Amino acid sequence: MELILGTLSQKLREIWGREVRLELTKRAEFGDLFTTIAFQIAKEEGRSAKEVADELIKKIDLKELEFVEKVENANGYINFFLKKSRFVESVLKEVLEKGEAYGSLGKCGKIVVEHTSANPVHPIHIGTLRCAVIGDTLARVLAKAGYEVEVQNYINDLGRQVAILLLGLERYKEKFSGKKFDHYLGSIYIKANAEVEQNPLLEERVREILFELESLTGKYHEMKEKVIPRCVKAMLQTLWKFNIFFDLLVFERDLVKRSILRKTIERMLLSNKVFEVMEGEDKGCLAIDMSDCQALVGDTLKKYKIIRRSDGTITYEGKDIAYQFWKFGIITGLCFSPFARQPNKKLLLASDSGKIEGEREVDRVINVVGFEQKYSQLVVFNALRILGFEREFRNSVHLPFEWVCFEKEGEVGKISGRKSHLLEYSADFLLEKVYEAAKQEVLKKNPNANEKVVDQVAKKIAVGAIRFYLLKFDLDKRIIFEIAKALSFEGESGVYLQYATLRAKKILEKLKFRPKHFDASVLKEEEELQLIKKIAEYPLVIEEISNNYQVNLLASYALELAKKFNEFYSKCQVIKAVGELKKARASLVAASYLVLRDCLKLMGIEVPKLM
Repeated sequence: MELILGTLSQKLREIWGREVRLELTKRAEFGDLFTTIAFQIAKEEGRSAKEVADELIKKIDLKELEFVEKVENANGYINFFLKKSRFVESVLKEVLEKGEAYGSLGKCGKIVVEHTSANPVHPIHIGTLRCAVIGDTLARVLAKAGYEVEVQNYINDLGRQVAILLLGLERYKEKFSGKKFDHYLGSIYIKANAEVEQNPLLEERVREILFELESLTGKYHEMKEKVIPRCVKAMLQTLWKFNIFFDLLVFERDLVKRSILRKTIERMLLSNKVFEVMEGEDKGCLAIDMSDCQALVGDTLKKYKIIRRSDGTITYEGKDIAYQFWKFGIITGLCFSPFARQPNKKLLLASDSGKIEGEREVDRVINVVGFEQKYSQLVVFNALRILGFEREFRNSVHLPFEWVCFEKEGEVGKISGRKSHLLEYSADFLLEKVYEAAKQEVLKKNPNANEKVVDQVAKKIAVGAIRFYLLKFDLDKRIIFEIAKALSFEGESGVYLQYATLRAKKILEKLKFRPKHFDASVLKEEEELQLIKKIAEYPLVIEEISNNYQVNLLASYALELAKKFNEFYSKCQVIKAVGELKKARASLVAASYLVLRDCLKLMGIEVPKLM
């Protein structure tokens, strides 16, 4: 398809004297490719698109377009009908020759993707897991496109939540019972948070602890240094089960320790847009002028945002500004050392001691953070702009997503790390429930299967079911996790995708050969042609996600591809076909398998041995 698009675009540019963007059509009656160039010209010249399209088509000599059978005008849309055998041959040969490289775009540049960044005081819950799945999938797609991707997880170990946890540990003195460490801390944090909300005196103690934490000295700092890294490791163990991995952990304490925070504030003070509030409830606070952004946020918020409180402690936004400056390499100085060897064999580094980093060269930063942080992200990006870092401002991306909700006794609500339902909706608990349900399904379909195999298969199905369910919805849509739907073998589920991919793999194993040469002209059935067209879309899907970051498009595409493959297999014999038809259909199955498997890989989903 790359050959066809490139050759046809170049030829049309020569004929029409303009750059031409070709897109795949969605419906067969509109051909295979189309362009909207007539609408662009019509707008410029004040004419009808249909009239312009007629003129453009008259300039075309089909003899000069080797892949095109006919061209039609559909109310201004110029539709190209390709020669089927050339189209089929071009697509299948490209997929089979490139293998896993099919869909790669040869992009260059370095992109930082920050995701998860959960408060290290409780287990990962389903809401945070959605963030992790979105961020992990995006990082995989961007790497597929050719970018150098650095995946970061920010550990807010100086925040209010940590201060509340430390207060709880001191007050309750509950011994670690042997359960997972993040769950142990979570139960203490929930209890302490509820008590702080009801007691103003405890709120004052939290502020005192917070101040001590930022000083990096004292008993609470020492307590934190023992507890938080252990909690982070427990949280990572959960994420690793879902095939989610990182390159760097950045601890907030190191932004203070290595003077990243101080240098950022000093830089900001050079701007007349950063000032000390002289009166009112915020007197003595350092603030950033946000009046330029008022049109985006409305009049309900103040025209400034505090970045340093009057007591000297730094706000959430102030720390995030420093972190964003560091991500782009505006300010450097962090040190990194090994933190853990991840199950994917990759070494995870964490900010701490070690060799001081050199210069950072980053082209784009994508922060995968919930919708509720929209204003805070705007503050961070605005800080870049007012200090003159226009390129960094333009290349700062907030990728927001909506809540995962719970439904209990008719009540629907947001899953929160501060509430008592947290442990019930933890990712660990969810995985265990889905695993048990998946195991029963596997045993039902494979009663004689080996116990170890059943366990491995059920784990892969459970992880795939959860990841896909959290990924398939539009990012701006709130979702309620439903186990029955997630594990359905029919319809929009990860299980359906795994089943289709495994089916393709089994067919290839039965064939015991993959032809090097085949006659594309024998593939004439509508189901065959629709499947090939869907395979041809894959690089365009990777391109689209690389530009708009909407990773749910990958889930949608994979479902459509699996559906087309199943329709093809239901209608067209492969194993029992003979001669050239068998070779061609075997090649089509092989191409389908390669793309289906790659889609699953980008979504962090493995193909089980059986289902």
